[in-house]
Amino acid sequence: MIYKKVVGVGDKVTFSKDNGQQDQNSEIRQYTSKVLDLIGDDKAVVALPMENGRVIPLSVGEKYWGFFYTATGMFQCNCEIIERYKDGNIYVMIVQFISAFEKYQRRQYFRLDMLKDLEFRPITMQEKVIEKKVIEDEFDTAVMKAKFVNTLNAMQSVWHPAVITDLSGGGMRFNTNADRGDVKEIVVKLDFSVGGKDCSYTLKADIIQVSMMPNKPGFDEYRVRFSDITKEQRENVIKYIFEEERRRRKKEMG
Repeated sequence: MIYKKVVGVGDKVTFSKDNGQQDQNSEIRQYTSKVLDLIGDDKAVVALPMENGRVIPLSVGEKYWGFFYTATGMFQCNCEIIERYKDGNIYVMIVQFISAFEKYQRRQYFRLDMLKDLEFRPITMQEKVIEKKVIEDEFDTAVMKAKFVNTLNAMQSVWHPAVITDLSGGGMRFNTNADRGDVKEIVVKLDFSVGGKDCSYTLKADIIQVSMMPNKPGFDEYRVRFSDITKEQRENVIKYIFEEERRRRKKEMG
């Protein structure tokens, strides 16, 4: 999408490290500013954000998701801060757009409370190293390659049980008594039916927070964000959430 057909001078913009698919209780900081000018084909001059009367100097080289409040709706785009300077009495930065603009769907914030079985597995650093070697085929012999492939397959075949407690188009919460070890990424198996069609997705997710459950000793609550979900997969998750919500309301009404 050509950004000049979307963004205009004076439009409000919010920058965040999160892509907006997180739940509403996300603790990710947001920085609000205004578009001052448009440059060339992929850049904009934006005022540096202010907080309590103080300028927030977002770092050059940092990448943020920008949420632009325009005359035709809210759009999101991945941005990079490439320059920062003072123009008269105003501190400004030049923002480069490094992805296409997409219409932002607020409904992705909607969360469905539920109890649903789930399987997940941690992604360890060792697995990442071995997977990289297998993909790049860094082996002297076929025997050595087979050994690494077998090791990788064994790692990726161990799944742990869990129970989903809420689900959104951007992530989920779940409870488990499995030990994840010192990892920040996991893979989840998400199975559901939408529109009479069965969906079975294996998705990578970033761990946002892990908390002990005081009322359930030995169990932890995970809050995770999907990191590689496709547009079609996300849309199906959202459809499932709304279908399930309608089904529940219909049941309550008798």
